[in-house]
Amino acid sequence: MTVGTWLGRAALALLATALVGGIVFGIIDARRGYETTNVRLAAAEAEDGTPVWRVTFDAEWSAFGDPPIQVQPCTVRLVTEEGSVLIQRGFGLHVGRGDRSISPPFDFPVSLLPRPPHRAEVVCSREG
Repeated sequence: MTVGTWLGRAALALLATALVGGIVFGIIDARRGYETTNVRLAAAEAEDGTPVWRVTFDAEWSAFGDPPIQVQPCTVRLVTEEGSVLIQRGFGLHVGRGDRSISPPFDFPVSLLPRPPHRAEVVCSREG
């Protein structure tokens, strides 16, 4: 085997390793974000006694390493049985590695809704 052939094969192996590493890193990086689970919807009362629909959920950082300093754009939605959105509110999520029963201002006054919701959804995205 000549030096030129050896260098060509080494360069090809290095390129293949870099491509595979980039793909693996891309897959891992694409999963980076918060996983929201156990979304709960309940009738409740606000501090002033107003009847509200309260949404709580659990959130956990889904990747290796610490969560980012910036918030992740999320939306909480109240949805009908048919799947149409009654009302929604955007928020920025930033928690530690895992928190249970997060309930910042996710109270929706009953008077704002034309009918009771069937369920709540929490959707987060890296792009917003």
